[in-house]
Amino acid sequence: MASPGQKAFFVVLDDHNREHFRTYPSQQSPMRHIDLSSTGSPSIPKNTTGSSFYERRGLSTSAFLESSLVSNNDANDGKKVPPLRFQAISVRYMVLGLFLGIALGILLAFFKSNSVVINLISLPGDLFTRAIKCIVIPYIFSAVAVASGDIMFAGKGFVIGFKTLKIFVLFWILSASLGVGVALASRSFFKLEGQEEHHIEYNYVQLSCDQVGGTLQSFLQNDSIRCGKADSGAKVNFEVKEQTNFYKTHSIMKVSINDLILTSIGRIVSENIALSLIMMETSAVVVFASFLGIVAAQNYYEKTRRVNYLYCVLLQLRNSCYWALECIMLLAPLAVMSIIAGSLASNQHFSAYTQAGAYVGACAIAIILQMFVMYPIVVFLWTRCNPYAHMRFMIRAYLYAFGLSSSLAATPATLSCLQKSRLCSITLAEFIVSFGSTMNLSTSGLVIPISCVYLAESAGFGSSLTVWQILSLLVLSIFSCTGVPPVPQGRTVILITIFTSVFGTDTLPQTFATYMVADSIVDRMVTVGNVNDDALVVKIVAETTDETVLTWLHS
Repeated sequence: MASPGQKAFFVVLDDHNREHFRTYPSQQSPMRHIDLSSTGSPSIPKNTTGSSFYERRGLSTSAFLESSLVSNNDANDGKKVPPLRFQAISVRYMVLGLFLGIALGILLAFFKSNSVVINLISLPGDLFTRAIKCIVIPYIFSAVAVASGDIMFAGKGFVIGFKTLKIFVLFWILSASLGVGVALASRSFFKLEGQEEHHIEYNYVQLSCDQVGGTLQSFLQNDSIRCGKADSGAKVNFEVKEQTNFYKTHSIMKVSINDLILTSIGRIVSENIALSLIMMETSAVVVFASFLGIVAAQNYYEKTRRVNYLYCVLLQLRNSCYWALECIMLLAPLAVMSIIAGSLASNQHFSAYTQAGAYVGACAIAIILQMFVMYPIVVFLWTRCNPYAHMRFMIRAYLYAFGLSSSLAATPATLSCLQKSRLCSITLAEFIVSFGSTMNLSTSGLVIPISCVYLAESAGFGSSLTVWQILSLLVLSIFSCTGVPPVPQGRTVILITIFTSVFGTDTLPQTFATYMVADSIVDRMVTVGNVNDDALVVKIVAETTDETVLTWLHS
């Protein structure tokens, strides 16, 4: 990249080696649009500040860009650009915070600390997470808008969008298939010792009456009820069924497959973007921002000062939010220690980890196979590049993801690592990662089949699993990779919906409580896998896409 203040010279040729447009920095021509659709050549508008903006439609492979963007900031000439603030946080500090959090959490759990101490330990991590969520949604909104505008301005919107979607779908299918395979291979380890076939236990009650020593009895002959002493032809045990659900204490929402599909599709389009930002409905925010960026890219006026104010506002909002995230992420090691310690101290049922050890181990094996075997093979076959060299730059993002247990909150660290790897322009990285953090949760679809089979086997009715149920589990797991509903415990809602639909039961097994405790560890590994998914998608798209224009726009 040329240094700031360097002169820019551009030569644009079509496929027949014919020159169509030449610009010089000294020219102060107005922003204009040249229609060269007959040759498929690009058109180059130019603003009044001396900075050229290159719009390319029908991309030609013989377009040459010499030098770089003109900058009026001559004061920075010769100065080294400082690195991102939180790139200075080395991996060793993150690892140190992680291990200190584990040690502190185990210590607090061993001494059975009360809730006041645990809340004080968790407070820094909670404040850090709240601050990240406060900034990351406006950042994603502005970053997607700017990235979509740049990509459409460069004439690459359809190419990059379709290629990204194609890779997403491939990863969904591969992840769900791997999850079903690992679940079937591990099902024998999920059975609990002495577990009988699944049956429903009821708590029966007996009702006394006015007669001394008598109970309320029901006769099968005529379904009559009377008060009396024990009779061989009468039933004295009654089952209580609560009809109004007034005393129902289950906190997990149960929805049907149809409701889940309709809700997932409906949340793509926002009816109130301000409310979507408040409710953190990321899918609706990303889709709205994409269309806003496309509008901003086409928004220029020939009879004004020719300044794209909408694009400038979005660009400055993105830069401001990113700077704020840099400052907040400086506290990440302390926050990770607080979050890990508070999580371990609050879940003091260590026996549950032992009982669900096979489940945690199966999920860990599946995620390792996905991250280090299956996806690298796909990347190598697609790009003929070494994927592990790229994954080496993502170590810091993996640590952030494991500590924060949120791929959305780890988005700034992911983009920082991608920028440090110099793999692609920040425009392409922001576009893919922002969409991926909300719509590409393939690792979630990887562990859902394992969770369903674990619950079935541990409850005693996993032996009744048929081929059609396995196929249904595969299809529903693929669908779950597209995202989770914007409700608390969203992945658990999908799990319950798939489990009750595939196995045809309305009740959850008693091992569900054990699953919820063990899932606190699995969820962190799932977050790492989701971050890795987005990073490898960026790798494939960057290696197979001509980014000349996007890199220049970012300059």
